[in-house]
Amino acid sequence: MPSYLFDTNGAIAWLARSEVLNLVIHSASRVYQSSIVLGELHYGAEKSQQVMRNLQRIDQIAREFSILNCDQETARIFGRVKARLAKLGRPVSPNDNWIAAIAIQYGLTLLTRDADFGAVDGLATQSW
Repeated sequence: MPSYLFDTNGAIAWLARSEVLNLVIHSASRVYQSSIVLGELHYGAEKSQQVMRNLQRIDQIAREFSILNCDQETARIFGRVKARLAKLGRPVSPNDNWIAAIAIQYGLTLLTRDADFGAVDGLATQSW
């Protein structure tokens, strides 16, 4: 049974109660959230028409799944991932680099629909 880390689009799909994503999650041994994705969700909530409602939903996902933060090892992996993608001419957003680094560091499969992650060596991804 794999363990997963949400990308932002995976977290949004979970919040939207995607039935297909929930089937994937129920097959997992563990599912984690990153502080980076939570930051992106907070940004989206603050820009929305329903700020308080969306902030409450973010609190729900933060309670449901353990949160992983960045540390020195994450920073090393971030640098390696970013440098390799730059050499390939396939840069991704800084937040996506951090999310990928956290997934690699903890040996997690990233729940995402973002094809850019396919260029990251050593990163397992799962769509739904």
